[in-house]
Amino acid sequence: MAIAKMLSMKLVGMQSEKESLLSALHRTGSVEIVKTPEIFSGRRIVADKAEIREKKEACERAAELVRRAALEYKRDKVEQDGFAVDYDEFIRTGERESEVYGKVSEILALEAEIARLSADAVADRSAAAEYLPYLNVQELFSSFKNTEKTICRLGTVDERNYDKLLSLVPDGGLLTVVDEGASDGKHALCAVYHNEFSSEAEKILGECGFADCPFKETITAKEAVEKLNASATAADKSVEELKKKIADLGECVKDIKTLSDYYEFLLQKGECSDGFLCTDSTFVLEAFVPEERKADVTAAIDGVSGYSYYEFELVPEGEYAPTLMRNKKVTRQFEFVTNLYSVPKYGSFDPNAVLGFFFSLFMGFITADAVYGLLMTVGGFAFAKSKKRETTITRLAMVMCYSGLFTILFGVLFNSFLGFPLFDKPILPDPIKDSSSLAGINIPTILLLALGMGVVHIMVGLFLSALISFQHGKILDGILDGIMWDLFLGGALVAVISLIGVLPESVMMPSLIVCLGGLAVGVLTSGRHEKGFGKITKPFGSLYGLINYMSDILSYARLYGLMLSGAQIASIISVQLAKPMLSSPGGVVGVIACVLILLLGHAFNIAMGLLGAFVHDARLQYVEFFSRFYEGDGELFTPFGMKFEHLYLK
Repeated sequence: MAIAKMLSMKLVGMQSEKESLLSALHRTGSVEIVKTPEIFSGRRIVADKAEIREKKEACERAAELVRRAALEYKRDKVEQDGFAVDYDEFIRTGERESEVYGKVSEILALEAEIARLSADAVADRSAAAEYLPYLNVQELFSSFKNTEKTICRLGTVDERNYDKLLSLVPDGGLLTVVDEGASDGKHALCAVYHNEFSSEAEKILGECGFADCPFKETITAKEAVEKLNASATAADKSVEELKKKIADLGECVKDIKTLSDYYEFLLQKGECSDGFLCTDSTFVLEAFVPEERKADVTAAIDGVSGYSYYEFELVPEGEYAPTLMRNKKVTRQFEFVTNLYSVPKYGSFDPNAVLGFFFSLFMGFITADAVYGLLMTVGGFAFAKSKKRETTITRLAMVMCYSGLFTILFGVLFNSFLGFPLFDKPILPDPIKDSSSLAGINIPTILLLALGMGVVHIMVGLFLSALISFQHGKILDGILDGIMWDLFLGGALVAVISLIGVLPESVMMPSLIVCLGGLAVGVLTSGRHEKGFGKITKPFGSLYGLINYMSDILSYARLYGLMLSGAQIASIISVQLAKPMLSSPGGVVGVIACVLILLLGHAFNIAMGLLGAFVHDARLQYVEFFSRFYEGDGELFTPFGMKFEHLYLK
């Protein structure tokens, strides 16, 4: 439970040894290289990264194409992200680049061919649709020709205009219309008229929306449609074959993803090189190194260079350095919860162990059902263990697992098992029925318990603030700004517990004395750092600040509210909706209905309950707890060349 001490390293090396030095530092996984913005001697190294980035994107595209195709055609599962690669094997990826990238090019070429064939199929079917109105025309399109004295036009009119056209055709041969049949909502017509009557005939045809046939080929419409559909079908078949060919390349995905991350490594190395101060023959590298890895980094440099000069200097508290948290397995799972708010500042207190306890405690109190807790514990643990490496998702799963243990505990204490009570009465007071008298007012006992947990939570935050002050040699500040306010809250808490009858009345007066004494000292000394008139006004401000304490404590009422709402919904689902199905005359149908109600109802309740619990629990940690002592705005330690998307090095 600590933030690692960080060393600042400065290294001056020869340009001829730069690549070997970078490779050696990368292998340690313990160096975060600092970009230097200044230009030294008018020169910077600028790596050509455009081509590498383009190749990386191509690898990503190819891997995704294979994944989709393998899923579509039910091939063996392709390599999932999170696989381990030996360091030496990873570095040798550069030697196999041409071979692996050849597979990438092959996949992308297949994709391009698929796109071309698919476009051809669409075009063929679109063209075939143009012939559909003429399917009943038996003659070749080329046979519809004008003569010296007559005009012959093949075309179509909408069905709604067909009768109108027939009514407008005059007797006497001015215009002859031969119906070729209806298809696709249109009538195919052959209009024949003498040259002398062209204007009259064209007027009639125009009024009816006559559209000339665009086809003049020596082919019938039926033949044309069959030919185009056959071409489209052949294209579809070729597309399927090419997709299957891509799907069969699943064994290449691991190599392709490894190459993609290798390109990412080259990009990271290039970005670092861009920031080096340099001359024609030398370069300057600045980096951060965890103190415990100094020996490894020193050995790595000495192993590849005989001309480098380097030095280490401990970064003192108060100066910038990236944050590397050193936590045990359980505590480490809660780091992402802290980081959602802000990364701890270098040299500050690591809150994850304390946060982990209270976060799990509050999650358990809110959810408070033994079966829900069992599902959280087993499900979270099973999911985390099914993954090859630790990620944010697996950490969230383990947070649910640990919170599930507290959920089981509170579920037993509150006598809630999937909304069903198993005991005659709960071990703890009933959240709805049981109340305590406080100053003549009946208040739900569990609400008072939630508020009491909040007081303890705030007191721990104040205590940590005092400890931090002690560590920095500010003993008086720790006592007056932390311990005194803890005495105030603790005394008030004990007095309330005594007032509701849990503790004997004899402790009330001593606790009130402690409470008021802590308050008096805390308020009266609050202006000690102020100057002039501020020494007088500051205590009044502190006294007014008691309102903030009351507001913060009341915020913990949400623990009771969320717990009560979830418990009520669970009880309604199980007792009022599902259970009556078993006694209904429906028999087997009733049993099935009962099971469905239980499964769907509780799935919804636990999903919504966990979402609400996580959000409100996090809010209490960030606002009420962290505000007492936490120093954020840090940046996570990111070792050079270790930011990968698909793999991790072993």
